[in-house]
Amino acid sequence: MPPCDSLGSFTDLGRADIRNPEQMVTFLIGPEGKKFLIHEEAACVASSVLKAAFRGPFIEGQKKTYRLHHTSVEAFRYLSQYLYSGNINFATHNPDHTHHWASACEEERKAHEKICCDQDQHLFKLWVLADELIIPHVQNIAVEQILRVFSECGWETSEIEYVYKNTAADSPLRHLCVQMAAWDLPSNTLGEELEALPKQFSIDLAVAFSKSSPKDAKTRRKKAMIASYFFVKTESNK
Repeated sequence: MPPCDSLGSFTDLGRADIRNPEQMVTFLIGPEGKKFLIHEEAACVASSVLKAAFRGPFIEGQKKTYRLHHTSVEAFRYLSQYLYSGNINFATHNPDHTHHWASACEEERKAHEKICCDQDQHLFKLWVLADELIIPHVQNIAVEQILRVFSECGWETSEIEYVYKNTAADSPLRHLCVQMAAWDLPSNTLGEELEALPKQFSIDLAVAFSKSSPKDAKTRRKKAMIASYFFVKTESNK
């Protein structure tokens, strides 16, 4: 992460080195414009986008205010942790904490899964926010956390629509959603799930399934296809 000219930097411990603590900037988050005050140095050190905004000839630099419409307050709280510490402490499934939820009682497990579900939506928003601000390390932290939660508690496919609305066609986050869906969604509900999801996601999922089949397996299945498997019923074949 390149430091800002004449500003602080991240220390060897990953914490922002604030040399001018009196210099603050305002972030307005989400549709409601929730206000956050952040040290200008912490924002500029982490993000070249924020550096250009606050230190350049733009309205954000003049007013020391930056608006982020398409994210959540909780996602920005995660980001603000990173701006100051170089790390993020999540609600559940932190890498330094292990808990075998499979052995927990049903009530405790349901409460935990509710927390994970709520956290998940902000993790996807955190990735998109970090993409907008060009902070790739935060994107990777978000992906690691999404997969930690996914491996034990699953995920909510409702986040796919947000991802496809706010990412490019070649986005790694789209690829992640496709792979998670391919290996997690049960076949008996897949059609119902896809009806509520973006058309492009269905296309990407079909491509992923096709790529997952080895070429020799495709050749064998192609040669083994039997016409009678696809016959419609007649009086003679009922």
